[in-house]
Amino acid sequence: MPEQIALAEQVIAQTQHLVLEQALADDSVVLLTNQLKGISADFNTINRIHLFVLNWQEFGALKHAISLLWQNSGNLMPQVSATVIAENDAQTQIQSGEKLSKADLLIATIDTKIASAVDIGGAEDLGALALMKNAQSKVSYEQLLTSQLQQAKKKNIASALIVKGSPYLLQPFEKLADAILVTFDDRIYQKDEGISYSPGYNTSIAIIFNQQKAQGKLPVTLKNE
Repeated sequence: MPEQIALAEQVIAQTQHLVLEQALADDSVVLLTNQLKGISADFNTINRIHLFVLNWQEFGALKHAISLLWQNSGNLMPQVSATVIAENDAQTQIQSGEKLSKADLLIATIDTKIASAVDIGGAEDLGALALMKNAQSKVSYEQLLTSQLQQAKKKNIASALIVKGSPYLLQPFEKLADAILVTFDDRIYQKDEGISYSPGYNTSIAIIFNQQKAQGKLPVTLKNE
């Protein structure tokens, strides 16, 4: 079975398939809300970006997407810091706020399938979170994310939230994040030289920095409450 899985991943991750998947992501990412008036195509205004993510794979994929965008712009890559919830000291980092306070922009992610279903302390029961190491029982990813977004708002740091999964559970974040994007492509590929690659994140980052327009539309209608 492991050999079959490895072979399938090799086929799926071929260049022509990734190009097609990137095109699909470009057409499907939804910009649900956008108040990022200060974030523009002027890359010189962004010196440091802080990422709030579940694991190091997500961090790698987002950082690679940011790197690609800055390379194409011809500007110097900004510093990228992170709070990785899979690490044991994540809650302490959030409480101190030291990393966030140095950032010009916070980019956070949430998988609504995970955040709504399990506490961080019991996440080992899910195959998708098999590597979860966070020992902070009874503290959910959603609670930690809410705290980080609240801090960003208090410090007047712009924030963008990239959502994977159902859009129904986003109401708590609508007034906290300056921009909310929804991607239905949550795959992350490991390419050569340890590079993490995500078509959904590539498109989301390009939209956040006004390098392309969001083409996607939600398959459902959300009512404002």
